[in-house]
Amino acid sequence: MLSLFPIPAAAERRIRREERSKILRERALALHQAGWTYARIGQALGVSSTRAHQIVREARRLANDPRWVHDLPARAQTVIWTRGWSDLGELEAARRVARLTRRELMSAPNFGPVACDALAAWLTALGFELRCEPPADDGLDVLEEPPAKAAP
Repeated sequence: MLSLFPIPAAAERRIRREERSKILRERALALHQAGWTYARIGQALGVSSTRAHQIVREARRLANDPRWVHDLPARAQTVIWTRGWSDLGELEAARRVARLTRRELMSAPNFGPVACDALAAWLTALGFELRCEPPADDGLDVLEEPPAKAAP
């Protein structure tokens, strides 16, 4: 994923963890569908049978309710859920996200550049983009000439 900002180590770890979890869910669900018990699945995955059951349950839930929002990183999902846009269709939710600026997104709690870049990439794939930042009104863009001196 290309990023405008360097990805901090914590964000890299979170991204890798989310990818590992996705692979673990897929593998656990495949083993369960093949008739394996939770104890055997747990041994194969290196987790307890209780954790294997939790992983399979989560994998089933995601498989039975395929939603567009599940493909986004967890923190991007949270922003969409807290605004109540997760129940909308993907295009309508994208339209609403596209009305926001990067600064507005970044003001959400626990939302950083990695999640913002993921949302921007998602918008681009759907033909949208984040709204541009309004120009700063710092008064530096207006140059006034000093008053002319009167001739003696």
